[in-house]
Amino acid sequence: MNRLLRTRGLLLAGLSLAVVLSGCGRRSQSPQVLVLTGSSTVAPLAAALGERFEELHTGVQVDVQLGGSSRGVLDARSGMADLGMASRRLHPDEQDLHAVTIALDGIGIIVHRDNPVRELRDEEVIGIYRGEITDWAQLGSQPGPIVVVHKAAGHSTLELFLHHFSLKASEVEADMII
Repeated sequence: MNRLLRTRGLLLAGLSLAVVLSGCGRRSQSPQVLVLTGSSTVAPLAAALGERFEELHTGVQVDVQLGGSSRGVLDARSGMADLGMASRRLHPDEQDLHAVTIALDGIGIIVHRDNPVRELRDEEVIGIYRGEITDWAQLGSQPGPIVVVHKAAGHSTLELFLHHFSLKASEVEADMII
């Protein structure tokens, strides 16, 4: 069942992006470039669909560029990109744009496979990210430092994570930013 839903979701995402891309093609004899900028979460799917679109539409090149959802929104708004990729809802001040949902994703907290901790309560995640819980022994595991890896500012994943846990960026004690 889960595999069927995933397959249907990918098919729907592909068809949605293909429809959007086909509306962006300009009719002329010279090669056309469709520029997509934004979300690193959306980019792999957009690149794969872009390759297929190029196969079906000779003379069209799809250029997928990263930079975060905010860049995608800004570039689409300013005309720097034909399509902006965002892995978040449009903000109230972005309602002049038209959003097309091509997929849904989830955000997960991960630990090394050898770590015996199999579940974290929200309060524990908050404690880890605030630097209040710094050792796995505090969570009933073997002693060892917790290394907090966090997203860089400007990424929707970070925005959603902070919102879900009611955290402010200034509260996060990260060991590594990616």
